[in-house]
Amino acid sequence: MKFLLILVLPGLLLAGCQYIEPARTLPVPAATGFDFQAICSMPKGALVASRNGDDSHYLFSIDNKDIGGCLEDKKADSKAPWWERADLVQIGHIDVTKPQIVKFDARFLDGFVGKQESFFQIQNNNPACPAEPSLMIKWHKGDLELSILQDSNVLKPKRFPDTTVKAHRSWSNWQLRLARQSKTTMTIDVSLNGKRIGRGHIAHIAECATPHVRFGIFRPGNAWSENETSMVEFRRFSLKPLYPPKVPEPPEPPTPIAPPPMLNKTIPPPMMLKNEVTPPPMLNRKALPPVADKVTPPPMMNKVKPPLMMDQITPPPMMSKETSPPESNTTSGKPKSLKPE
Repeated sequence: MKFLLILVLPGLLLAGCQYIEPARTLPVPAATGFDFQAICSMPKGALVASRNGDDSHYLFSIDNKDIGGCLEDKKADSKAPWWERADLVQIGHIDVTKPQIVKFDARFLDGFVGKQESFFQIQNNNPACPAEPSLMIKWHKGDLELSILQDSNVLKPKRFPDTTVKAHRSWSNWQLRLARQSKTTMTIDVSLNGKRIGRGHIAHIAECATPHVRFGIFRPGNAWSENETSMVEFRRFSLKPLYPPKVPEPPEPPTPIAPPPMLNKTIPPPMMLKNEVTPPPMLNRKALPPVADKVTPPPMMNKVKPPLMMDQITPPPMMSKETSPPESNTTSGKPKSLKPE
């Protein structure tokens, strides 16, 4: 008997338990400004992710009694006997000290006609700050609902019956503008396909809070009737500052100054070396005789000397009396005078 009980009891326990996948971190790369991870285990097959940067896709699906893997999901409270969950959480947080804009696309393929089915949240909690979310976007019985955190730390719902889930079975674009006004308040603007949902919303935020995104499916369990299957797909997540800092433009390079044009000015030919100049050959020209080193004039022949001038005549030398010739004897017997008559 004891042996049979040992075999039967484990089987009963396994039959009453539901398989939940362990938590796991999704591979990189993530979308622009975002990276996500699973912090709680999920029901089997609740998430199919295709990670490809900005073109990443996340498909969530929840069936009836798909209880989440977080500790509080299994506990009954005043709102639900349990919580059904499959979602991802942003790694890090959003710096709301400067205005930020969150964008994503979503299509609600099936379901979301039950009560309080949330698909997007701005959470604030961290290990040192168990704060409530500032915003939860939900479909309540097929109508859009925004739950805004009040100063009393209670989420107050605002419903928009003109916006229904049936009109958004195909892709739609969602945008949220977030900016912190003070230590405990934050402004939130929500737009759907370019149309604002209500006016600017003022949400409470704890001083120790670290705002971050949480998306997927999160809804209360139903012990009286079965919840229908809900399925949603997300893509094109991005987180960017609303007013990105301006990048200084690089200075333009200086414009080169062109030299003035050369007007009526002949450009001299390039200088050439003397040894490179070859004179043209002398054609049809008689060769000149070689020039003598010294020219000797021909002798003066048969040349008549010009008469001497008076000043050029040199008188004969005066002869002394001692050497004078003897007087000649004339017939008259008188000496001849040397003076002219």
